[in-house]
Amino acid sequence: MSKKGLVPIIIVLIIALLAAGSITGYLFIKNKTPKIIGGDTDSHGCLIAAGYSWCEIKQKCLRAWEEPCEETTTTTLTTTTTKTISLTTTITSTLTTTTTTTKPPTTTTINKVNKRAVVIVYKNVYDSLKPDIDNFQKDVATNLGVEINIIQLQDSLSSSPLDIRNLLIKECQLDGRNGCLNFEGAVLVGDIPYALYEQVYDNNNLAPFMYFYEDLDASFKQNDLGHYYGYDGYGAHEGPEIYTAWIRSTFSSTDFNNHINELRAYFQKHHSFFTKQSMPSNWAVSAIHTRNIYNTHPFSIPNLGLTIYGTTNSIEITPDNDDDLAPFKPALLSELSKAPGVAYLHSHGGPSVIWGLTASDFSNLTHLPLFMLTWGCSNGNFLGNEKGSVALAFIHGKSLGLSFLGKLDSNDIDVYSGNCPNCGFFGNNQVNFFHYLNTGEYVGEAWLNVEHDFAAFKDPSGQLVGDLYKLSGPLQRIIIGSPFIYIPTARK
Repeated sequence: MSKKGLVPIIIVLIIALLAAGSITGYLFIKNKTPKIIGGDTDSHGCLIAAGYSWCEIKQKCLRAWEEPCEETTTTTLTTTTTKTISLTTTITSTLTTTTTTTKPPTTTTINKVNKRAVVIVYKNVYDSLKPDIDNFQKDVATNLGVEINIIQLQDSLSSSPLDIRNLLIKECQLDGRNGCLNFEGAVLVGDIPYALYEQVYDNNNLAPFMYFYEDLDASFKQNDLGHYYGYDGYGAHEGPEIYTAWIRSTFSSTDFNNHINELRAYFQKHHSFFTKQSMPSNWAVSAIHTRNIYNTHPFSIPNLGLTIYGTTNSIEITPDNDDDLAPFKPALLSELSKAPGVAYLHSHGGPSVIWGLTASDFSNLTHLPLFMLTWGCSNGNFLGNEKGSVALAFIHGKSLGLSFLGKLDSNDIDVYSGNCPNCGFFGNNQVNFFHYLNTGEYVGEAWLNVEHDFAAFKDPSGQLVGDLYKLSGPLQRIIIGSPFIYIPTARK
């Protein structure tokens, strides 16, 4: 066996050994429903893994960020926009997590419905980035009405993908068919572990398994290597309950200084956008790898549904001959460098290339689009390729470049492991996505709505295909960067 072939096996064995001695998790075995294993509790029976500790005053187990054991301390902060935010900080000293919560304003001009998400980050990373992550927390609460809890993991040896999933299940508070109670998503900062998905139809390639952290009441099939490859059970909600987004560095956490500096630069860009110090231009860019043989290209700006800026404020690039992209690469780079609000790139590709552009191309641009969606095979798969990843290079560019939505495999749905070999070309999920983005929804919110639409998927003619969620295997797309990026023009 080649050295390359041994790497996934070694990774899985390490994860399995860590999970065996770690905190409570959820175990998924082929043809069996989830079972809770292990379970570290304190002398009062409080579940440490979920953040519970004994409260002598109230004589019960509780999580301090949800129900303080004693009177909490409230501090009033005044922002540069003269709005005030009530900042409630509680610390729970458990084995696994420390949680900080920022409450959204009682009123906001953008979104009056208070929602909740979490940031999961290692404690040493949070300690180094505290001012920046706290700004992230406050910016999202102020502008979008989303309350963010910060969950700090003590160290990399005390957490596994099963532990992370368990934490998310606890935060979700599953409510049967209704999904999660007032919980919509998770942002994973730094080298947070992830489960592995094996794409059986795609040369057994591995990718981070997004649905493991998103479809919280489902169970999944595993092969002998411990890789997941399809659904075993759908759960009561039947679909992903939350979105996830990954803010990762191209530097490993073992190179801690560079790891922190790159993450800090990203969070500072994010803050500049939310405080309107750095804003995108009001137009969109679309680049398609096939020539236009129709009056209107099937993936033109109007056909994509990317109409927020109107057709007069949009740039479309198509080659004279299919896949002959090199002559048009300078023009595309020029348009991307003008900081458009949205860019859509559609071509053959891989983790290291989209429309002929590599990680270095994105790194060298003075400005980047605010948000980019790509239709290139495996563009979002950073596994073992952090330095060459176009997705990570995009979010760590010089200006803007805050959110990237891309594939993790060569298809948009895993029809191999399901029962729908004739579902056809699932070509309109991007149209659905832009529909939601045009209404002012942020990236995570819009993509979660697209995933919910799969339950009643219709073909381009409007005919109901069926429940694509059940007919296929897990959809594989990933949000790299912030899920809270929105189009300013749309929210006006």
